[in-house]
Amino acid sequence: LGPKAKDAVPHLAKLLQDDSVQVRREAVMALGAIGKDAAPAVPAMIESLNDKSASVRFGAAYALGILGPDAKAAIPALTAALKGDNEFMRVEAAWALAKIKEKDPAAMDTAVKVLTAGITSKDDAVKRASVRALLDLKPGPAKVLPALKKAFDSADPMVVNEALGAIAEAGDVALPAILAALRIKEARGH
Repeated sequence: LGPKAKDAVPHLAKLLQDDSVQVRREAVMALGAIGKDAAPAVPAMIESLNDKSASVRFGAAYALGILGPDAKAAIPALTAALKGDNEFMRVEAAWALAKIKEKDPAAMDTAVKVLTAGITSKDDAVKRASVRALLDLKPGPAKVLPALKKAFDSADPMVVNEALGAIAEAGDVALPAILAALRIKEARGH
């Protein structure tokens, strides 16, 4: 329902304490889908960044990023997550911080650096999340094309496919990347 579900925000915030991992994860994702009207639940969503379940923590970072500047209170917690050991969480935190600090070029540069590193991860889920996050942030062709070129080294066809789609949308500046992609047998058909 997205923003139409704003009356559910207090109820969803309470569900972030439910015993079920699935309920907590879906509640935090629903809060993110509601968008700006979910801002009153930001403190509960910040607490979810420390949930015992990784999927709830990832969902909380994602939802806070969706709220953008309305989730400024989450900056310290997301900054801590950015420095943590979990590679997927670093990707989510970098993206969320760039969304929350939308007018801060340093936050964008940090996100591009983290997401570019994510594209070369051994974990295919991290690779895909990094490509998607870069596409969503739209840091501009000069910053994103070198990162997406790295995706071509991926053995994961989904990562290559997403990178090619992003590069194609960049227009004329994408020609060198497209030519590089032609060298990759699996990418040629795209």
